[in-house]
Amino acid sequence: MARKKTRSRKADRSLVSAKQRSEVYYFARKHHMTAVAVRKLIKKVGHSRKKLEAAVAKMKKARRKGTKRKKRR
Repeated sequence: MARKKTRSRKADRSLVSAKQRSEVYYFARKHHMTAVAVRKLIKKVGHSRKKLEAAVAKMKKARRKGTKRKKRR
């Protein structure tokens, strides 16, 4: 009997699954975030990796813009 060819399907790398712990931890480590924050971001923005990375970049930019540094003498 021949093996079913429909069983083996490549994973979609352009999406981040909130259910798979390894994907969430990888994304969290890559962007210096917690896993909980990544899951909240996925819920807010969606599973698209491009949208998630754009949202992280926007968050980092807003975080940098709000901080003021003291002048050194």
